[in-house]
Amino acid sequence: MSLRRLDIPPDLPTNDRQSLLLSHYMFECNCKLCTAPADKREKSDNRRYKFVQIHTILKETKNLGTVREAAAELLRLVKEEGLEFKLKDYHNDLTMAFYRLGDFDSAIENARAALKWAEDLSGGKDDEFQRAIKANLVVLEKLRTVKK
Repeated sequence: MSLRRLDIPPDLPTNDRQSLLLSHYMFECNCKLCTAPADKREKSDNRRYKFVQIHTILKETKNLGTVREAAAELLRLVKEEGLEFKLKDYHNDLTMAFYRLGDFDSAIENARAALKWAEDLSGGKDDEFQRAIKANLVVLEKLRTVKK
């Protein structure tokens, strides 16, 4: 029998995280956030619902201004929710959104931020994520040069 690892996204609201933990691991979380008073959990959950909305915007919108606003909101929410350890992933998502809309300067800026967070989190060890970001940066730099 093999065990399947399920990553529980930390940016999900409390009930969603708790349901996944119970259904897949038979585990009830008793962390500070999950056991916080209802009003504090509700405020956090409202912010975390915004993460879901922002990810939809980043993947679907065709308006660069909307993506820029969503990016600013995402980074603000990360700080409020203490999810800085996810910044490599969030900056990578922003890289892809800006690339998709042809804003290579913003894509490169976010790719560099994703790489910095990945390097910091790995303690300087090079990994597959970092190599992918570095390869993406090469492509983005070339595309930016061609665009100008």
